[in-house]
Amino acid sequence: MHLNRKETVVQNQMSTDSYRALRDRLNYSALKLYATSRYRFMKEMILGEVCEKDATVATTLGDLVHNIMADQGDFHEKFTLAQSIPPTGQILTLTEELYKRSLKSIDDQGRQKDEFSVMFRDAFNSVKYEFDGVTEKAFKKKTLEWALEKFQVEGEMYYKELLENTGKTVVSVDMITKAEKLVEMLRTHPYTADIVNEVSGGDVEIFNELVILYMYLGIEYRSMIDKCKVDHSNKTIQPYDYKCSYDVENGFEYSYLKYGYYLQVGVYDIAMNAWKMEHDMADYTVLPIMYIAVDTTGNTAPVKYQITDKDLLLAMRGFTIRGKRYEGVESIHRNIVWNISTGIWNTSEDVYNNNGLMQMKQIYR
Repeated sequence: MHLNRKETVVQNQMSTDSYRALRDRLNYSALKLYATSRYRFMKEMILGEVCEKDATVATTLGDLVHNIMADQGDFHEKFTLAQSIPPTGQILTLTEELYKRSLKSIDDQGRQKDEFSVMFRDAFNSVKYEFDGVTEKAFKKKTLEWALEKFQVEGEMYYKELLENTGKTVVSVDMITKAEKLVEMLRTHPYTADIVNEVSGGDVEIFNELVILYMYLGIEYRSMIDKCKVDHSNKTIQPYDYKCSYDVENGFEYSYLKYGYYLQVGVYDIAMNAWKMEHDMADYTVLPIMYIAVDTTGNTAPVKYQITDKDLLLAMRGFTIRGKRYEGVESIHRNIVWNISTGIWNTSEDVYNNNGLMQMKQIYR
């Protein structure tokens, strides 16, 4: 039996603003944020402070590729075309740091609480000095006044443009063109064309940017699946996710760990299993996610990475590689629940229960 298309379309066409407004729901990115910084998670997810997400060329290209592939007509909700020329080098770093500092100063009414001179000084010191506030790491032998003059000439217009488009990603024409070329590669290359171009027909249903709202162990979650294939004949559900990477042949495993893709593996499996139960597909098998990885240079053929059942198990339970522990979905979720229920955010449940006394988990070989 095919899905209830009416209900699915309602979720599938949820606007970008509505999706992002669900700040009280956890998602893969929230778990990744918690694994990186519990303090930052608390500031953003609990206190609702506006913070700019860390972005790279790869992540921005990835977002553009996602948007073009989905073809939902919401480009201007997510992106804005750059009107100014971004600065380069240390002035670019300073400008972006000033922007992040400015976001922290915005009150509930959308007004700046701090003077520009204060924010600029904080941004300059953050870029110039190490954590000790003494050792110079940038702008060596340069003064605050010198940096301000350079900023006013090279970075001020770009800074204002970032502020005016908070919540959107400022992109250049060149980056859009590159993203379009990557999409064209995905649509035409024999490795990926059959997956990327597949549409609903016969016993197969395809869903793009499928939004799923669900509960996991008492907490509300949300997920957006790039592409989902439901095969009613074989009773399988295959989710896909598009990724942009600098080296899809040799560097994807590195990205998998660095950017927490393993958490996405676990969260999306939970989401898809919740979704299938809501649509009377209890006897269908949810397959682990398949990543469609495309190189940011556009010079290398795309690569498909089929996640295995073992990968999924470790994504849920956590794992250790070369002495470094990567917490899984289960433990991160459990710690978030504990932090929320106790209101304690400066320590984990394990450390709290052991009164701050822990043993090292180093693996000696």
